[in-house]
Amino acid sequence: DPAAEATLSYGNKDTVRAGAYLTAGLGSTLAANVAFNYANQGDGFGKNLLTDKDIYKYKTWGVRGKLLWEPGDRTRVLLSGDYASEDSSMSAPRTILEGSIDSAGEGYTGDYYDVRNNVDPHTYLRGGGVSLRIDQDLNWAQLVSISAHRNARTGQRYDQDGSRRDVSNVLYRQKDKQFSQELQLQSSADSSIKWIAGLYYLDLTALQRPLALAGTSQTANGGFTHRFARLHTTSQAAFAQATVPLADT
Repeated sequence: DPAAEATLSYGNKDTVRAGAYLTAGLGSTLAANVAFNYANQGDGFGKNLLTDKDIYKYKTWGVRGKLLWEPGDRTRVLLSGDYASEDSSMSAPRTILEGSIDSAGEGYTGDYYDVRNNVDPHTYLRGGGVSLRIDQDLNWAQLVSISAHRNARTGQRYDQDGSRRDVSNVLYRQKDKQFSQELQLQSSADSSIKWIAGLYYLDLTALQRPLALAGTSQTANGGFTHRFARLHTTSQAAFAQATVPLADT
């Protein structure tokens, strides 16, 4: 039967949260559902006193959907997909603690969440993926195939020295992608001996594009340093397990 629900709330720091879920049949063999969430903190816990911009705040949203197809009693196909986005300044700011001074000779701002950064902090994430699971009843066993692909991009920008001076600013960006495939052959539901055997494959690539350092700390390198990196790995595995009852229960 079709069903739907939604939520909406408002809270501290001008924070709005919303969510929704919808599920419905699309015929005698098809069904689908979709879920969505959203959160936005409008006011930050602190400020960057040099730019008068709020920091320690975030905005995020995500969506996930599933499509189920059951063409017969023995076959079940599930397609899933999701995507998420987040922007925040929660993890990047550099704060000068009380009793300390920064590279510009300035001390504590008077508020733990306030900073004097010549670069506004920013952290972001964009990522999503799809997966396909197929379950096939073979009478004597169950055959399962699980295929998945994911992509993600993330990055940070922040003032590493935590002062008004242009000493060391960091820009970090990374891109990841992966593919996995798993095949399982397992005992039927009514089998007294429970067993499973299978194969697994993973292909993963991570790209650092780039890690960049800029400011007077990089004068010897012309004012900035860029570092690029690439990590690629593959993995294969075979597995099997069986549980044999030693007595009737």
